[in-house]
Amino acid sequence: MPRGKGRDMFLGANTCRGFFSFYSYIISPQEAKRVFILKGGPGVGKSTFMKRAAERMLDLGYEVENMHCSSDSKSLDGIVIPQIGIAMIDGTAPHMIDPKYPGAVDEIINLGEFWDHSILHKKKQIILEIRKQISQCYARAYRHLAAAACIFDDNAALYESGLDEARVNIATAQWIDEMFDLQKPATKVGSQRCLFASAITPEGLKNYLDGLMTQENIYMVKGSPWAGTQEVLESVKTNALIRGYNVEAYYCAFNPSKLEHIVVPQLNMALTTVNEYHTTDVCTLKEIDFAQMLDPEITANNEGEIEDNRSMFEDILNKAIELMRHAKVLHDELEAYYIPAMDFTAVQDKWDMIMERILDI
Repeated sequence: MPRGKGRDMFLGANTCRGFFSFYSYIISPQEAKRVFILKGGPGVGKSTFMKRAAERMLDLGYEVENMHCSSDSKSLDGIVIPQIGIAMIDGTAPHMIDPKYPGAVDEIINLGEFWDHSILHKKKQIILEIRKQISQCYARAYRHLAAAACIFDDNAALYESGLDEARVNIATAQWIDEMFDLQKPATKVGSQRCLFASAITPEGLKNYLDGLMTQENIYMVKGSPWAGTQEVLESVKTNALIRGYNVEAYYCAFNPSKLEHIVVPQLNMALTTVNEYHTTDVCTLKEIDFAQMLDPEITANNEGEIEDNRSMFEDILNKAIELMRHAKVLHDELEAYYIPAMDFTAVQDKWDMIMERILDI
């Protein structure tokens, strides 16, 4: 049996609005047969538990969606096996998850039951102190990102003043006519699944765009990050939904209200945004270049302000990443106190039991 294909993405992001989660979109209750919610502290093996399950299912030929952690992109926050309606998800802070349909769909797996409480109790004060420092780092990082948002908005306003909205609307309408072949609205509206293709992580800016843009028909919007490209994507998304198509909507890791990429699987079609923070080498069918939609005189007049803002934005963003990097170092220290307290043989037995149940579905 050929090995299955994996897709990588994020469910949560470190944004200008703090930690922002799309965890409710991991899998719909109608499609889900079982959702396993993993509980337990750092170092108990939640990510490893999911990684091993993902590898096993890939080896068996299933497709697997890997939901990476924005605080450590090498770790997983969740996995989905769409063909059989199975999901596993980390249900601990900052993405506290409790069962919505306990027993019928959701089930808690508490890996914390396999640690030695006496070992951890002896380290109580240092655990509390490290936890406090991690929280402080992320609080500061989010304040920096919020400050960066003010600079971002100022640049966006400068770009908007020189944008020829009529030209953008004409190009967007032409794309919509082509994409949907003048179809009328459907009797049932499609559904959207919200996700992140990228994240601001302790390792810097990370994205999985190349692995998500695998459709035959790919449209691209090129332009500055401040250029207001999301309006094109919102129009296409709305038109896909009213025609009954299901849409994967990928939002900005910095500003989670800004749509950056969409995938319409039923049409084998995708629309992606490319700028200095995320690029892709995929072959595209059509492109809209926002640089051609700007009044050159207005852009030239604002060039100095735009560059000053860009420099400030980069400095503040990098400081936020530095704070996240320090938080990651502290988190690794915290894990070092939990790992010796864990009974990983018992965790293995639990993994074997869960995998047996999954394969019986």
